Amino acid sequence: MVKKLLFLFLFTQILCVSAQEPEESDTLYINYLGQEKGLLQLNSKAIVIDSLGFLWVGTEDGLHKFDGYGFSPHVHDPNDDNSIKDDHIRGLLALKDTIFIASNSEGILGYQLSQEKYFSIPISKHLLDEKIAYNAFLLDKSKVLFSLKNNFVIYDLVSRKAQVYQLPKKNKETFIQSVVRLENEKYLLGTSESGLLQFNLQEKNLEVFPLFQDTNVKSLLQIENRLFVGTKDGFSIVSPENKIEKEVSIPEVKCFYHFSENELLIGTETGLYTYHLTSEKAKKLILKTDTKKIYGNVGINDIIGDDKGNLWMGTEGEGVIYYNQYQKKFNTLKIRLKEYPNHENISPFQFLAQDDDLWIGTELGMVKYTEATQEFKLYEQAKKNLIYTIRKDKEGRIWAGGFDAGLLKYNPETDSFQQYLHDKNNRKSISNNDVIEIIPIDSQTLWVCTWTGGINEFNMETEAFKPLLIKGQVLNRARIAYQDSQGFYWLGTDEGLFKLKGKKLMAIFSKEQEGDKRLINDRIFAITEDNNQNIWVGTAAGISMIQKGEKSMAHYGKQKGLPNDFIYSLMVDDENQLWMGTNYGVSVFNQETKSFRNFTEKDGLQNNEFNGKAGYEDENGNFYLGGMRGINIFNPKDIEENPYLPDVYIHQIDLFNQPIKANELYEDHLFFKSKENVLTLNYTSLNFLNPEKINYKYILEGFDKDWRSVTQEKSTTYTNLPPGEYIFRVTSTNDVGKWSENCDELKITIVPPWYQTTWFKILGIVVIILLLMLFYYTKTRKLKKDKLVLEDRVRERTLSLKNSNSKLQISYADLEEKNNNIQFLMKELDHRVKNNLQIVSSFLNIQANSVTSDKAKEILFVAKNRISSISIIQDLLSNEHEEFILPDFIKKFTEKILTLLGNESERKFMVIYELEENTPAVSINSVLIGLILNELITNVYKYAFPSYEDKNKVIIDCQFKGASIQLKVKDNGKGFSTKDKSSSSLGLEIVGEMVDQLNGSIDIKSSNGVQILILIPI
Repeated sequence: MVKKLLFLFLFTQILCVSAQEPEESDTLYINYLGQEKGLLQLNSKAIVIDSLGFLWVGTEDGLHKFDGYGFSPHVHDPNDDNSIKDDHIRGLLALKDTIFIASNSEGILGYQLSQEKYFSIPISKHLLDEKIAYNAFLLDKSKVLFSLKNNFVIYDLVSRKAQVYQLPKKNKETFIQSVVRLENEKYLLGTSESGLLQFNLQEKNLEVFPLFQDTNVKSLLQIENRLFVGTKDGFSIVSPENKIEKEVSIPEVKCFYHFSENELLIGTETGLYTYHLTSEKAKKLILKTDTKKIYGNVGINDIIGDDKGNLWMGTEGEGVIYYNQYQKKFNTLKIRLKEYPNHENISPFQFLAQDDDLWIGTELGMVKYTEATQEFKLYEQAKKNLIYTIRKDKEGRIWAGGFDAGLLKYNPETDSFQQYLHDKNNRKSISNNDVIEIIPIDSQTLWVCTWTGGINEFNMETEAFKPLLIKGQVLNRARIAYQDSQGFYWLGTDEGLFKLKGKKLMAIFSKEQEGDKRLINDRIFAITEDNNQNIWVGTAAGISMIQKGEKSMAHYGKQKGLPNDFIYSLMVDDENQLWMGTNYGVSVFNQETKSFRNFTEKDGLQNNEFNGKAGYEDENGNFYLGGMRGINIFNPKDIEENPYLPDVYIHQIDLFNQPIKANELYEDHLFFKSKENVLTLNYTSLNFLNPEKINYKYILEGFDKDWRSVTQEKSTTYTNLPPGEYIFRVTSTNDVGKWSENCDELKITIVPPWYQTTWFKILGIVVIILLLMLFYYTKTRKLKKDKLVLEDRVRERTLSLKNSNSKLQISYADLEEKNNNIQFLMKELDHRVKNNLQIVSSFLNIQANSVTSDKAKEILFVAKNRISSISIIQDLLSNEHEEFILPDFIKKFTEKILTLLGNESERKFMVIYELEENTPAVSINSVLIGLILNELITNVYKYAFPSYEDKNKVIIDCQFKGASIQLKVKDNGKGFSTKDKSSSSLGLEIVGEMVDQLNGSIDIKSSNGVQILILIPI
């Protein structure tokens, strides 16, 4: 009985070892490629990578090519003889320039990549099952095995001959599902109904393998002489002696992939498993995307990888799953509070690491995280309040503050906080309960910054608060403070940046300042100092750098490569790079290259959005960044980034926005006609990891002077390219901004029209030279003939001209004599007019002396002046042309009239001239102008002033107003009385008539003197 119990115990232990169950699951972060990327059908049966690095996926609805951004489907078109003959694909094999396709109803097909040509591979005219294919396997450099229904074919790639082998007959359809090479051209074949078969390629012999007979062998893999056999019950490990070492019970195995030295990936009908070769433990992997979608029980049909850390999985009904070992760079610590079990996401805002504890200021209060126990503790004091600041004072004591939380002091003995709140009855209490920053000043003093109560100076010994003014002013919302290596304090507020030395304000930096005091934005959330003692300021619109000594400023915003310019936190690593949390991930600024490197949720960040002030560096150089869904804790030196540089390809050319379909991917030189000069060049970078971060730069040599600006666009268009030779070059970065050394290039020739070709130009030059020579010969001959005729005509014309010249000299002498006579007559006429005017004036003067009536004398005196004014005009304009300068004429004429009216000592007023300078010459009736002035000045002389006084003034004004002349005579005399107006009415009537003759207008005002305004059109 005891022996039986011992036997049962040992048998049970053996079963437990040999039939091992998998451990609990782990998570693998992946990317999903489905219909949104252009995949027409989600049953991805097979995946291969071609010689250039492009991914090809076979589905039940066509063959799909993936270029890193999207799929290009190849489907059957009954109207296109070169389309794929069957859309239902079961297996793929990529070899150099060819992809072999195992189809459901057209057998084995081939696709020649360089020719973009599909072709069929005939197997046998007598084989009925050759149209039903399942897969293709490479045996050696020249042999391929095609899996068909109930048969398999060995195809020679060199001779292109096929040899058919029949599988053991079974009641059900049977076919080969996997192949593994043993040695000496011996192969193991895993079949659907015939179990394991051994095939000797050299001897062309097929026999049954001793293990797994009549078993559905799904997949085979050999690692160091150990054979892994996948079946519907899991997988088994077979020793070199053909003995089963271990059986692992997992769901039906569909494929194996040797992922790393000690790790095996296993695709099953219900998900992905990993098997550790050393510990011999299996574990299920939960597949999780950056959108938090989880693929737990998806069927994995195929797994392939490359040497750049990329891994693809074809699934049953879920498209293609993509994984890269460099994708997840960050781990996330999520805050879990037992008081709030339903809170999935709790936002952190401040951190402080002390020993093994991490203090976290959260939206729900003060939390302590103990790493050893991985437990979170929420403190009762200020519970439900947002904790916005945590600081350690000079003595190592912990202080905190937040909105409506007041000031908190930690007591390690009681593991609790003492709370300081505003008391309206205590003037020594804190001014406001919204504490947003704490600044340790010395062992006994804290500066406590509040939201609306300014800064409080707190004495830790007396526990008294008092207001702290900055240059006599209350400073609110000082949310961030930093003490630099020189001992200066920098306070960041909503009103800019304040630099202090103790309590003394040294400088203010803001958006409104000029020069080296100007910030990119006034709302500040982060301040730090780099290794060169430059101060960096994170604002709501980018970052500003204040150079050491405040010599200069530099600003970086969204337009300079920063994907989001709301900067919540700033930290500097050992390489003097700036790490910043933003509203769109984490950005790293390299000061040497002046470039940004950006990380998002796809890189493993808790979320793309981070929180204000939620950035911290501990004593070990670890960074803490908090956001909407937790905390990322990392050391910048440990971030493992993608080291591989991508291949770049020009894969399509569009002519006038239509593809030319010239298989551009495999062409080095393309030719276009002269009118085919609007080209769009499409290119892609095979960096499958985070393609949205890839940048490109390109140049069209022969057209562009330099490389075009960096862009994320995957195409560029050139219009109106002139005929000539061009070389288009393009390169790209990987997802972390490293430029690839691989540069694809394409030579483009725009063929000129026949009339722009070289031979035509040479022929044209020869013809032109011949025509010029003929023209020269003809012209020279004609010139000689014309010269003789011309010499005769010249002699005749010379004689005629001599005769005409003699006659012209005689005529000129006669005209000169007549001109002199006319000038003499004009001078004589001018003299006689002046004499006659003088005689008339003298007669009027004699007559005036002979009459006794004062009225008569006055009339004769006025008449005499009028005659004299005409004489003056005649004298002033005798040497002038038809046009004259009016202001000069007015001044000269007025002086002459005043002299006639009396000597200067008898004058009762001063004359002020307000005449416009630099006026153009005018052509108007100067006689009428002179007579008008004569009447106006005479009236002023006679009536305006009874006697001389210093204040008596007459203003004569002449201004050009557009197309008119404004003439104004104004005095400050006694003005018009009824009697005076009557006595001078004749003179004014005369003035009015003369103004009408000039088509002008007159306006007379009598107030504090007389003003006469005349407008005369030019």
